[in-house]
Amino acid sequence: GYFLTEIKNFSSDDPRDNIERLIYRWRLEKKDPTAPLSPPIKPIVFWIENTTPHRYRDAVQKGILGWNRAFEKAGFSNAVEARIMPDDADWDPADVRYSVVRWITSSQSYIAGIGPARVNPLTGEILDADVLIEGETIRSMRRFYLDRLVEETGDKHAAGDACAYQTFKMQEAAAALDAMTTMGLIGPDEVPEEFLSQYIFGLVSHEVGHVLGLRHNFKGSTIRTLKELHDKKLAEEEGLIGSVMEYDPVNIAPPGTTQGYYCTPIVGPYDLWAIEYGYKPITADSPAGELPELRKIASRSGEPKLAYGTDEDAEESEGERWPVDPYCVRYDQSSDPIGYAEQQIKLSLSLIPKIPEKLAKEGENYTAVRNAFANLLGTYISNAASATKFVGGQRLSRSHHGDPGAAAPFTPVPLAEQQRALDLVAEYGLSDKHLRFDPNLMNLLAPSRWSRWHDESPRPIDFPFHEIVTSMHRNILDALYHPSTLERIADIESKTPEGTPSMTIHYLFSFLRSRIWSELAENRVAAISPIRRNLQKAHLRKLIEVMLSTGAALPEDARTLAWKELTMLQTTIGDAIKRVERPDGPVAIHLQSAAALIAKALDAQMQMPPQ
Repeated sequence: GYFLTEIKNFSSDDPRDNIERLIYRWRLEKKDPTAPLSPPIKPIVFWIENTTPHRYRDAVQKGILGWNRAFEKAGFSNAVEARIMPDDADWDPADVRYSVVRWITSSQSYIAGIGPARVNPLTGEILDADVLIEGETIRSMRRFYLDRLVEETGDKHAAGDACAYQTFKMQEAAAALDAMTTMGLIGPDEVPEEFLSQYIFGLVSHEVGHVLGLRHNFKGSTIRTLKELHDKKLAEEEGLIGSVMEYDPVNIAPPGTTQGYYCTPIVGPYDLWAIEYGYKPITADSPAGELPELRKIASRSGEPKLAYGTDEDAEESEGERWPVDPYCVRYDQSSDPIGYAEQQIKLSLSLIPKIPEKLAKEGENYTAVRNAFANLLGTYISNAASATKFVGGQRLSRSHHGDPGAAAPFTPVPLAEQQRALDLVAEYGLSDKHLRFDPNLMNLLAPSRWSRWHDESPRPIDFPFHEIVTSMHRNILDALYHPSTLERIADIESKTPEGTPSMTIHYLFSFLRSRIWSELAENRVAAISPIRRNLQKAHLRKLIEVMLSTGAALPEDARTLAWKELTMLQTTIGDAIKRVERPDGPVAIHLQSAAALIAKALDAQMQMPPQ
């Protein structure tokens, strides 16, 4: 996956495509064209800006030079050099003659990385490119927490060539350090040198990968099993992940497991393959003449460790749900993302009760306690919601017909795996039994009272716990009832061999009703917590939205089944009202309100979608 320059050839009569595409890459030529491994005539030189703190320079340098492992696969030795900008340099870091890894600082560390910059549009040759490293993404790890956790419960990412890896990596690092502190592995103000150097290596190698021409690869995290994640020998030989172009989470070992690498120590097998494709010298008279050898290299795409998926495969924008592959996701890990999500959820739940003991310091305020709670709760929420991507999901393959080991372009996720995902979502994302934290802890979640001159946006003084959980519920329901999800479920039947069970809209709707309204099955309806009442109302509104929708993309079966679900709930709620323990209590009032809402919706005139 490379960035491309595209030229439309108006003189071409090719009936399939008249666009000529050239990848972004540096000009590399062997000093000895006959040698299998040769240094280049002119290496790719990155200067480390002299503003970079001395403490971090070695790790930055390793992140740059780590790419030489990949260039050796393409036949080049020492293709990439990392030099320190002299303090008395007579040139400016913005000078286009120098490619610089720059160290910058800002009041808010929410910048994005920089991809390939100045490129010859006729050839794709990279002429100059810089990398920006935001110093605050490293220095403020222990100060960071999800100020806007409500927004973070969604999966919104900017499109295009921008790279938000640094920002998301900082969030991951903050949560990981809080986890390590509550596990008693480090002190509340400590950032281990080993952790820091691995973090910087991953950050720099990712951004340098962009300026070598590479795009993101969000399938890079799928090459390891859960058991292999902390195998140091395996990570040293082949990498913790398949590609440093992933958005990979910090790798924290659960209790009882010896800690492996926090971040990958080397570029992965996909990176070696991609650099070979882009930089291996091929004797040819024209770019078209290189195609046979390039196709031979690319034909390996069916190998599991070379799996590739990029931004358009993982992108979600406001109100849209285009991605179909649940294995092409940011910040997942392992070949079993559902198992990894459950592992992270359980780890967070085990650590949250320990926060006051490990992070409340004598004579100081409770900011660190609030930050740690927010970070660990954020880990819980993001992992609980992530499994929704498996429902209606399909594995994507970019392999071409005839490639060895190639899968079909689309392979539906097996029903058992979709059901497993729904079970996880129901257990942790829709139930509140794991979200009943010690009131003493909840009363410690005080914010810092220092003003922030760079950010005057209002923030709640008390921690908005119910709002955050309600937002999680809304995001989960939005994902599962999204027209794209329901349309894919309807389509999966035609993609599944006869006799093989598949997910259905009926199963999904019935499953959600039984889990969300489970309290009504009791002989005596005694209690429904406020969190669950909010969820139940959100569920009703979503069913009503589906039933009354006029969107052409929504399957007609979904509207019909939403109507059926509402009529069944109307009967169930009406019966439950008679069995409520306190007829004048909040549970009874909630159920009466729900019944009235359903009745009003069913009385509404159903509109036919446009033809």
